[in-house]
Amino acid sequence: MVEHVRQVASESIYAVFTDYTHDKISRDEAINKVRLETEENIKDRYPQAEPFEVIESFNTVCKEIFRNLVLNEYRRCDGRELTALRNISCEVDLFKPLHGSALFQRGQTQVLSSVTFDSLESSVKADIITTALSGIKDKNFMLHYEFPPYATNETGKVAGLNRRELGHGALAEKALRSVIPKEFPFTIRVTAEVLESNGADFKGCISVFYDRFASQVCRSHPAVAGVAVGLISKANPAKLSEIQDYRLLTDILGIEDYLGDMDFKLAGTNKGITALQADVKIPGLPLKLVMEAIQQATGVTINQVDEETFSVFAPTPGAMNEVLASISEISKDDQEQQLDFGAIYTATIIEIRDIGVMVKLYPNMSPVLLHNSQLDHKRIKHPSALGFEVGQQIQVKYFGRDPTDGRMRLSRKVLQSPVATVVKTLSEKQSISVGSSSSQTSSTAPVAEDA
Repeated sequence: MVEHVRQVASESIYAVFTDYTHDKISRDEAINKVRLETEENIKDRYPQAEPFEVIESFNTVCKEIFRNLVLNEYRRCDGRELTALRNISCEVDLFKPLHGSALFQRGQTQVLSSVTFDSLESSVKADIITTALSGIKDKNFMLHYEFPPYATNETGKVAGLNRRELGHGALAEKALRSVIPKEFPFTIRVTAEVLESNGADFKGCISVFYDRFASQVCRSHPAVAGVAVGLISKANPAKLSEIQDYRLLTDILGIEDYLGDMDFKLAGTNKGITALQADVKIPGLPLKLVMEAIQQATGVTINQVDEETFSVFAPTPGAMNEVLASISEISKDDQEQQLDFGAIYTATIIEIRDIGVMVKLYPNMSPVLLHNSQLDHKRIKHPSALGFEVGQQIQVKYFGRDPTDGRMRLSRKVLQSPVATVVKTLSEKQSISVGSSSSQTSSTAPVAEDA
């Protein structure tokens, strides 16, 4: 049935996707017209076919043609280059009585935003559980994102927030928070309503806020902007989990998000990235592809020297620091694999709690709790009983990860004996030092490790 659709409808579908005079609505109408004609043809040829099989056959061919245009001909359905942006326009002060208002337009995406100030007493007060989980008691900046059905030429019930509105709103709020002065004396509420959507509505929320508010109140802060990078990939026939070929698309349309493999949203200033999110529809992304996506969105140049080495160029020191932080975060899992089961490492105490101490084995790892029960053979109620201080280094033994929750298992208690021990460090795996609690001398001779 799919092959029959290819023979009947391929030329018509190709003609629609290569007609750059179409906008979103006219393109959808043209594809729908071809769909209806093809479905009638299929029903005559396959009278026993189920309706969902007919629809799925057409969708398969439609997606195949769209993706091949990008992969093989480097063509997008609106005529842009793969790295080109759509035209952007912004208007401010549309409604004079409001504290601020702005209208953002990028292609066929339009966002209307308003900014309201109030006293600090109007800030959001978090409940006890939220405060315990996030550490935030109240916040004086909030962004509410609204995506009504008419934004995509549809009708429907306007009820409570859905998952899209919550996710996009939280991401846009995070992207803008860095430009809000810490001691700003007012509560700020931003409402961003999407009037029309064809991709980039999240970026519109960011831009309209900065156009009206940050340019006046936060003049010392750099402007915030956002972009979405898409992906069209071709899997390796021999191993479907591997990518054989791919194309990255800057400032993607709604149809490129729908028929593509990734929606990688980035927002930031000329000093670095303030927020990012990746929606991925394939099993995984190679590190090289992630680096290229960041490069295409930010202007940072990343070249692969060999299998394990990358060369990085950034236009500003801030951009360099941001991309290095991103690389460290992406590579964190690989760094954790360097720990050897049963080895002894030097840990740094970064926080003292009632139930134990939080330690790090290397700078960019997530802190790990070393419980009171694993600090010493004698029972203690608080780490201060052992005289621990923040910044102090202690020796711990690594026992892998807990199979139930994945937490790192460390112990200092097993090392508190007069038997000599072998200590390893992450930076110098080959050098070992031998020490004994009953002697102040040291030696490089091999000594059996205390279990």
